[in-house]
Amino acid sequence: MITLWHQLIKDNESEGAALLTTMLVLLILTTIGISAINITSTELEIVRNDKLYKRDFYIADAGVNVESKKVDRGIYEVSSPNTHNQQLNSNNATYSVNGLQYFASVFYNYPSGPPKGYDASKYTRYVYTVNAKRNVFISLGCGKIGLSQN
Repeated sequence: MITLWHQLIKDNESEGAALLTTMLVLLILTTIGISAINITSTELEIVRNDKLYKRDFYIADAGVNVESKKVDRGIYEVSSPNTHNQQLNSNNATYSVNGLQYFASVFYNYPSGPPKGYDASKYTRYVYTVNAKRNVFISLGCGKIGLSQN
């Protein structure tokens, strides 16, 4: 009889241990699952922000290129080449590339000596700064070679 009683107690103890072990394993798996979900959602947010940043960067970059080509074509007039740091377009002018807007500013900085190989008595390099912004700011320094104003 004592043996049977010990056998019953032993069986009940092992059943409780199995339940406890199962609950601990489920708790660990649940913690791992929640951590994986949090990591995944953070990674998705990083990818989304990176995509928006790259889009804005490329729009601002395109804006700088568009505005510098306008400088090259003479669309922005310099009223007095000897007056330094003239803004050639309206402040925070809005333009668009593929339907997405960016802000741009174009500055005429100063006249400079011509590049090597050009006759200094006939040619001058005119230095400009072109800025574009769409949550990302890009600035480009460029020069245009033209006839000297002397």
